[in-house]
Amino acid sequence: MEVAMALVAVDGVASCRQRERDGDDAVSWVRDIAPSHYVLRIESFSNLTKMMSEGDAKFFKSKPFEASGYKWIFSMYPNGVGDSKGHISVFLCIKDTDALPLGWKIYADLKFFIFDKKHDKYSVFQEGGINTFHCLKPECGISKLVPRAVFDDTANGYLVDGMCVFGVEVFVLHSKFVEQHLCPSVKVSKTYTWKVSSFSNMDSKSCYSDKFTAASFQWKLRLDPQGQNSNKSNGLSLSLFLELVDPGITSNGLFVHFILRIINQKSGKHREMQYCCCFASGSLTWGWDAFMPLADLQDLSNGFLVDDCIMIGACIKNVSALL
Repeated sequence: MEVAMALVAVDGVASCRQRERDGDDAVSWVRDIAPSHYVLRIESFSNLTKMMSEGDAKFFKSKPFEASGYKWIFSMYPNGVGDSKGHISVFLCIKDTDALPLGWKIYADLKFFIFDKKHDKYSVFQEGGINTFHCLKPECGISKLVPRAVFDDTANGYLVDGMCVFGVEVFVLHSKFVEQHLCPSVKVSKTYTWKVSSFSNMDSKSCYSDKFTAASFQWKLRLDPQGQNSNKSNGLSLSLFLELVDPGITSNGLFVHFILRIINQKSGKHREMQYCCCFASGSLTWGWDAFMPLADLQDLSNGFLVDDCIMIGACIKNVSALL
């Protein structure tokens, strides 16, 4: 929301207050979009500075405006503040803090703006990343926004025909995050073997192993003998999955390292894959759609299919609970 301001007299007493100095590490960039919360259009900057000089005022103070659920006041020092003489200084102060709880802190993404009329863009200035407003520091800002020499030079586009535009954008971070606690992992190394007989007679339907226990949880294996989809280059593949059977025991989930394998019954060259993933509500089954090409499995010389029987192994290596 843009707030159009008339130039007003400044409280000379307030200008004498002490400020906490900000650093000089402000970064700047340009953007097309105007500030979201406050804009000050000054039709005659020279008239403003002259009036302030005659009135012994150091800064211009805006009327209160609302942004992100709080009220704020923007202050601009045409000639700097403290050791920042010869610069434009800008600050934002939070108002009406009496209603806030004791020890309040407000974290905000604070940006200041100057309109560059020459390039029809806004120069954006930000210092120190996230700003923290609290009872001992209700005001944050940039003491050296730009040197007056740069600001006054018409070629830079900030002050053209005596006119200039300042702006403020302040987004409060409410930190209403969802938190999970990942417990230390427990080494399990539980191995389960499933013998699947009469493999050649199995159709495309999924089949399941008996339940087995690992790390106090119930699991089972799911086998899709003809896979879930066909790959034109490699043909059909067998699909293999591990499923958590009793998720109610841990509502937030389990982070699991597991291995699934098709056991080579003639040698130790098993076909296996391993993965780490989170078993939780909505994702209780993990595995591979294309675990092994059926052509490799059905080639008897490979040793995976013996007497029309395959042996499937599962190993639960490590488990970590999510709380």
